[in-house]
Amino acid sequence: TASTAELVSRFPGYKVNVYPTHRSVWLPQANLDNSKTNATVAKTTGGGVGIEGALPGVPFPIPQTGHEAMWNHLTRYRTGGFLDYPTEMVVQANGSFTPVRRMRKFAMASSMTNPEPNRLYYFWNSVTSPESIAGSQTLVHEPLDQTKESRLAWQYNPGQRRVLRAPEFSYDTPPGASDGLRTNDSADMYNGAPDKYDWKLVGKKEMLVPYNTYKLADTSLKYEQIIQPNHFNQDLLRYEPHRVWVVEAPLKPSERHIYAKRVF
Repeated sequence: TASTAELVSRFPGYKVNVYPTHRSVWLPQANLDNSKTNATVAKTTGGGVGIEGALPGVPFPIPQTGHEAMWNHLTRYRTGGFLDYPTEMVVQANGSFTPVRRMRKFAMASSMTNPEPNRLYYFWNSVTSPESIAGSQTLVHEPLDQTKESRLAWQYNPGQRRVLRAPEFSYDTPPGASDGLRTNDSADMYNGAPDKYDWKLVGKKEMLVPYNTYKLADTSLKYEQIIQPNHFNQDLLRYEPHRVWVVEAPLKPSERHIYAKRVF
């Protein structure tokens, strides 16, 4: 990617370890069967901002537009749900950092017997450390079609001991504990309503992408072995050649966002 190429040119110690391609993926048979059906019944609505008629699976197995490719990402199979404990760091110029630890619960509406109408997933996040922000919580009910209903979000502030609606928990608002270095809609590559951008499907391209990063997943690693002043420890990262869909997304002239153009 352009960002990887920039890192290679900027930092002499940056390297990209390339391994043979592996197609290491498994999906339930029902999911695969639904994807075949979706090819003829799923469609976007509202100029691509909404979606209807799709069964749990890949909604557009043969995408024709940028919107369709992005919907394949937004609705992809993530099991019925999961519980995990992610950690993130804001790394200073000298390489120092303070780990921010969280606990998250995630449930896909398609796996539930009684979800609310127009739901994609339910998400809950709680900060467990450092002590200064521990106890902060966020709850999200994510609509499938956000032209019909905007994202429903609530936040709990342990200092105020109050739960408040959080309508700003979307787009380019920076999430807490990120020091303004990332946006809410950049989590998970992209999330939320796609209404601020014009999505162009450039086509397929063979690229070197991070893939099957087994070493990085080693739970015996210390954070200090992963984090370096300018970038990750590249000895732990693993790249493979893969054919990927490329989507370009320039910002609509009528919209505001800190990113004037994005490439996925």
